[in-house]
Amino acid sequence: MAKARILIGSASFDERSNYQEVVFAKALTRLGYDVLVVSAIVKSGPGETGPRGYRIAKVEKYIRIRDTFFACRGLDRIVADFKPDAAFLLAPNHGLPYALLEHLPAACKVVPYFGDLRESHVIKGGKWLSRRGNPVIKRFLKDRWYRALLHRADLIVPCTNETQRILEEVDAESLRGKVLMRSLAVDPSDFFYDPSLRSPNDGLRTIITVTRIDPLKPVKEWTAPVLAWLRQNPGWRYVLGGLPPGTEGARLKAELEAPDLGDRFRLLGRLTAEEINRLYNNADLAIWFLAAIGIQQSMITGLPVLLPAHNALDHLVNPGVNGLYYSSSGDIPSRLSEAAAISWDRAAVAKRNEGLSANVLLKSVLDRIGIP
Repeated sequence: MAKARILIGSASFDERSNYQEVVFAKALTRLGYDVLVVSAIVKSGPGETGPRGYRIAKVEKYIRIRDTFFACRGLDRIVADFKPDAAFLLAPNHGLPYALLEHLPAACKVVPYFGDLRESHVIKGGKWLSRRGNPVIKRFLKDRWYRALLHRADLIVPCTNETQRILEEVDAESLRGKVLMRSLAVDPSDFFYDPSLRSPNDGLRTIITVTRIDPLKPVKEWTAPVLAWLRQNPGWRYVLGGLPPGTEGARLKAELEAPDLGDRFRLLGRLTAEEINRLYNNADLAIWFLAAIGIQQSMITGLPVLLPAHNALDHLVNPGVNGLYYSSSGDIPSRLSEAAAISWDRAAVAKRNEGLSANVLLKSVLDRIGIP
């Protein structure tokens, strides 16, 4: 029997990234489904000029206002030609995924995927974290979109507990019996636990963070308590990856360096998925400072994680089992000492976190909506 036809609706699709729409397309293709991505902005990755396994339908005509797409033309023809059995509508607040809704067949299973948070990574009014989006547009336009999606949906997937609370404020009644909370998904072909990747022990244990470092992020403030802890714990090193290339990266590196720590504080540039996976497998603990897919990518390799006690992350860690939470930057040194004293079973942590794999996560969603 032929596998189901699955449509992925996303305003943008950048094959060079590990964004959810790309992870979904690759995972669903690996699972044997006939996959069509519908998007307005398409960027191909290296080596993606040949057959991908999935297809892409690029929407050519639309009106774009900032990151929202209106009046998308041609969706009716795309949907009618493909005849989807199920549709994943990712980040529908960007317009195009919502616009697909009216064109989907009545029998098509609809699964909107929401990642809404109350805070974003935008400096505003001197603050790093600020409220996301225009409240007037949210109330009079996008909340209406959301109510239509929630009412039509066969299954609603929020990516965090905070996301679910936001959706409940919009239309709690439509959520009843239709919610399946799932984290961001990780491509298991890129990130995985593999003891053979670990280098011989050089006597030091490793803490790691890999993030996109740029001048707007308060990285020096983030790392200060980690470096202070290193000075009291000579058996550990800290690896921080993600510096930009060129002169900007050199300037940031000079600002962040701690010469007194020597090689126990390593600053690295932008890295490939393969390089990051190897680093994670060689590390002993990951520390994170804000919500990002890098958290889940490190967790799937079996790394215990140290996370801020934030509403967007409170679904990820069972303290003492696969990581710990810290309440403030001042709390970091004591939590690092606590984590360092735990004998983490790396294989057990990886097993505990296997639900972060896109293959596992998406299969659980499809099982729930009756797609074999």
